[in-house]
Amino acid sequence: MRDFLKKLYYGVSSFFNTFVSMISLLMFSSWKVARDLRRMPRQSGKKVSILANGPSLRDVLMNHRNLLDSNDLLMLNDSANAEAFKELKPRYFILLDPAYFRPEWKVVDKEVGNEGFYLRVVLKLIENLKSVDWNMTLLLPANKSAKNMANLFVGHKYVKVEEYNTTYIQGFEKFRRWAYKMGLGIPSSRNIVIPALLQMISRGYDTIYLYGTEFSWIKFMDVDSENGRLIQNDCHFYSKDEIRYYEKGAFLTKLENITDVFRGIESVAAYAKKCEVHVINRTKRSFIDSFDYENIDKI
Repeated sequence: MRDFLKKLYYGVSSFFNTFVSMISLLMFSSWKVARDLRRMPRQSGKKVSILANGPSLRDVLMNHRNLLDSNDLLMLNDSANAEAFKELKPRYFILLDPAYFRPEWKVVDKEVGNEGFYLRVVLKLIENLKSVDWNMTLLLPANKSAKNMANLFVGHKYVKVEEYNTTYIQGFEKFRRWAYKMGLGIPSSRNIVIPALLQMISRGYDTIYLYGTEFSWIKFMDVDSENGRLIQNDCHFYSKDEIRYYEKGAFLTKLENITDVFRGIESVAAYAKKCEVHVINRTKRSFIDSFDYENIDKI
């Protein structure tokens, strides 16, 4: 009886989540964007490397650069402000966080406190993206807030903007796989690696390598003994010290977000396997165990 009730609960829950996701697709997803993605030329037989911004990427760039030379590259987020961006000349660049598309970033004189610091980061990122002199596809969310940035590249000689849907998909596994295949949504918007993986799978790459995807946030969390606030040193390959302070109650939210990310990764891993796409994690000490792992020191 207990097993029956458990199955009934999960069945009803999955049905409800599927129904809500279907409504969300109709309301928030762009079917034109999905159709354009499905019409993209297939990259069959090719390999692509996704370069996330974890600190281990520093070692890859210094000691294992040859592993990147024969593959297409995808970079993301603030890495456009790093020297490696123009050296590597990635074929793809992807953004997701709404912070990149907030209209106030246009107000240059609003450089006060943390907002002012990040304003300068975003303006520098836009400047570096606009200075690209090689053929690159800039992947942006299909929403109104990202249109301001997309408009900056209209008529650009080298940068082609393509959109992707970010609607949150839950529910039955077959429904989720269908939504991913159609390009209508993603299993989580908490981390940009998730839509990056789905985009590369949709484009038909046979093999995807992951670098800089430690996903080890919990290792770098601590509590400030002076004020009891949660702190995290969220360092990246282009910087060594990025201590962040969080407000009261943030730890639970952080754990929930991390759980959501790993569930999203697990969903993408199952989809990749179904699509016969081999995803290989080449990140040392990565918490991601959904994909095959290769130690780059032994390649």
